[in-house]
Amino acid sequence: MTIALVGAKKGAMAEVADHVIVVNETHYGRAEDAQMGICHMLCYAFMENPEIAR
Repeated sequence: MTIALVGAKKGAMAEVADHVIVVNETHYGRAEDAQMGICHMLCYAFMENPEIAR
């Protein structure tokens, strides 16, 4: 399973992933900041619940 984390323009990554998380922002820096926060939340979810990573 693949999950793409993309900005508002989406691009080719959004077309090939099974699931897509879109940060609806076209400004590169703001989209990247939001994506970093999402990545941190995902990492903590996996660290606190390792059984979901299986």
